Amino acid sequence: MNLITKQARTGLVLWLAIWCSGKRILNASSVPSGFNSCRTLDSCLRSLDARAVTSDGSTGPDEEVIAKGLSTFGEPAKHELLRRAAGSEAGWRKLSGAILVHWTTWSPSDVEELRAALLLDPGGWMARPLKTIGTPAAIEALVEDLPKGSENQTDFALEKLGPRAIPALMPLLQNDDTVPSAIRVIKLMGDSVAPLQSSWSQIASDAREPLTKRLAALRAMSALGGRARQSAPSIKPLSSSTEPSLRNQAALTLEAIQSFESTVDTQAQDVSIIKLLASPSKYDGKQVRIIGFLRLEFEGNAIYLHQEDFEHAIFENAVWIDRPKDLSEKQTAEINNKYVICQGTFR
Repeated sequence: MNLITKQARTGLVLWLAIWCSGKRILNASSVPSGFNSCRTLDSCLRSLDARAVTSDGSTGPDEEVIAKGLSTFGEPAKHELLRRAAGSEAGWRKLSGAILVHWTTWSPSDVEELRAALLLDPGGWMARPLKTIGTPAAIEALVEDLPKGSENQTDFALEKLGPRAIPALMPLLQNDDTVPSAIRVIKLMGDSVAPLQSSWSQIASDAREPLTKRLAALRAMSALGGRARQSAPSIKPLSSSTEPSLRNQAALTLEAIQSFESTVDTQAQDVSIIKLLASPSKYDGKQVRIIGFLRLEFEGNAIYLHQEDFEHAIFENAVWIDRPKDLSEKQTAEINNKYVICQGTFR
């Protein structure tokens, strides 16, 4: 999903995508004093026990500071946090995930521990490191988690993995119960997977392929919507197939391809960030245009109501955004830390 962003003073036009976190971010508070003076991993973790009791799984600058502090203890600290993220104490599960999302060193050997933590927190923060690892096993763990929710960290992780995740997603398109989840993520992937439509079209048209696989290919193309327009001629004959399920799915896929553009709301509504935060359900799925202070940083892309809100870490006065993959370093520098006008779909 694209949206236009303009630097308020210079008129610079760039493309961004807007996305709102499903979780309300905790108000910034100080790191426990005991953590600042601890000297061993055990004492540092004990200093966080009280914070774990009240943790709701939100993450912010405090958790980033804690992650950096604990990272000085190396792999033992990471594995102890992973153990707690999959443990029996709900508070520590939430706090561990909020800390580990800021961890910077991951390896394929961490996949099983991350998977165990994600099983207890579907769609949670542990999807991010699995995305970073990106091995087939990591992708399988994400796909396993996908049907358990929507518009969460697992969706985000698979979206960013793009074509690499498609082989693991295709089996979900063969099962009626998991079809909606796979289609949802392929829609998010958008242009990155559009080139795959050629192979999907060949599979759908090949009578030697299993019926379930042919149906999955058609469903994948329907998720692309208008991006699969060039495949419409090869799909059309299937809408007259003697096989009812193939005929019906071909018709649905053609309808999705042809009606995609007409369903997009191009009329953006000028809305203040205050209104978005106060009544999010009112604007969910709608095109909006907002003005605010833009801050782009790792795992922290957001538009704040005021520059002071960023400087004082008042995250409740911010809307998260999803930046485009092709935004160059030069473009980022030109709009970062400036007031901008941003237009896009609010979710």
